[in-house]
Amino acid sequence: MANDRFGIWDLGFGIWDLVIVSMPDFINKLTQQVQTKLDHLSSTFRPEAGAGEEQLKVLVEQHWHPLPADLFNAARRPALAVDSSIARVPLANGAFLFVAQGLCIGYNGVEESQVEVEILRGNTERGDLKRFGDLLMQLLEVNVASRSIDQLPPNGILFFDGALYSRLPQLYPFRGLKEFDYLHRDIATNYQHLFDRCDQHGRHMLCVAKTSRGDIHQKLWLKATGGDPLTLVIPDVEAIARWTDRKAGYSTPIVLGRIGFSGGEERLSREEIGLADAPAVISFFLRLADHDDALRIEVPGTCVGYTRTIGQVDADVLDLGRHDLHPILAALAADYGGFEVYNALLYSVDREVRLRREMMNEVYLRLIEDILGYELRRDRSDRRF
Repeated sequence: MANDRFGIWDLGFGIWDLVIVSMPDFINKLTQQVQTKLDHLSSTFRPEAGAGEEQLKVLVEQHWHPLPADLFNAARRPALAVDSSIARVPLANGAFLFVAQGLCIGYNGVEESQVEVEILRGNTERGDLKRFGDLLMQLLEVNVASRSIDQLPPNGILFFDGALYSRLPQLYPFRGLKEFDYLHRDIATNYQHLFDRCDQHGRHMLCVAKTSRGDIHQKLWLKATGGDPLTLVIPDVEAIARWTDRKAGYSTPIVLGRIGFSGGEERLSREEIGLADAPAVISFFLRLADHDDALRIEVPGTCVGYTRTIGQVDADVLDLGRHDLHPILAALAADYGGFEVYNALLYSVDREVRLRREMMNEVYLRLIEDILGYELRRDRSDRRF
């Protein structure tokens, strides 16, 4: 029973009553902290170049291009969109329950879905837990895309939510979860199938990442110009946000090949899963309207007429004089829905596939319990009290 006037809660045990006299003064203390650290906290937002940043500022300005004047005149092309979602539930017995779902929707009423469920023991390495979840989502995405791609007409678009290149170096065997080594092999096989079907029929596979924290673009731009090494390297997306005047435009694309594969991972990628023959990946940033956030766009090189493979190139800057980016830009512009809807079809598939907490707790968890015949009690740290 609660007495809100005095902040007293009677827990029913007499001696365990809780009395709250006043709320801690967090607001004023936070205000003081922000004011004290004002210069430091604002350093990643200021348009002025700080110490060691001037060279990078100039580099970004040189590699940011205005959008073509006719970009938004193109009609929308037939398209499919792919996305996935996952829930990882810590259980009271120490284990982790995973439920993941993938979905492909779009052109001509296509709707292809898949669901996976797995339980991993609580002594699984933390890195393996995260990578397992990432690979499980990748598997569902490439599976539903592979089953749908032939329903997309020539010149159609296959949209993926998220980056393309950063996923590929993850495709190497587990050290501790050997029973799940099929994941990286199946994912690589499906990627190759998608690359081949797109290349043979003139389709474009466009991967759109809402977030990016790497710094490879500025490093390759500098290497191409032969400039002195940067004294300070910051994330590409921060540099673009600060030094492009928030104007619509796109960055000079880069080519990504072997650079993300190192040591044994490179060997396995070449010999076991054959990614050396996959097309190199073209990567660039795009802002479709003034003041919007920049998206990271990645496409197989064949989409812009670049024929070298991952195994044939380390990393480079794309020659815009030889490779036409306009069809890619136009396809993204045609599906642009403004600040809140950066891509209409990806927005739709995200809403359909997102596995919300209440659905997991109230429906999926109960369903799995009923079938297994055992109570799946959430870990106490994941419950309210």
